[in-house]
Amino acid sequence: MARILLVEDDRLLAGLYLDAMAKAGLKAVSVNDAQSAIDKLDDFKFDLMLLDLMLPAHNGLEVIYELQSHNDLKNLPVILLSATKLDAQFLTARQLKQMSIVEYLYKPDVLPNQLVETVRRWLV
Repeated sequence: MARILLVEDDRLLAGLYLDAMAKAGLKAVSVNDAQSAIDKLDDFKFDLMLLDLMLPAHNGLEVIYELQSHNDLKNLPVILLSATKLDAQFLTARQLKQMSIVEYLYKPDVLPNQLVETVRRWLV
């Protein structure tokens, strides 16, 4: 079974996402900050990471830069979640691909069941 790491500092939203994934039969664990994400990635193998862009202390892009420095983690597929639109982040399609970002989801437009559909699409 695929393992998913959810990095989301909003505990209510993280709970909604985890519940939706559990109901869909997906195995996910959640952390709420960048350092905890790095620690989890060091301890366990994940098949996909759902990563909030705006986190306390260090943002999601800093987590991705850290991943890129590890040979065993640099190709981990990442779905970015953000309350800001992609164009506001100044990331090009090429940059997204180089950072193994497979999808960018604008949180206000994504319901938990839609997140599950997106996760399934990238795990197949």
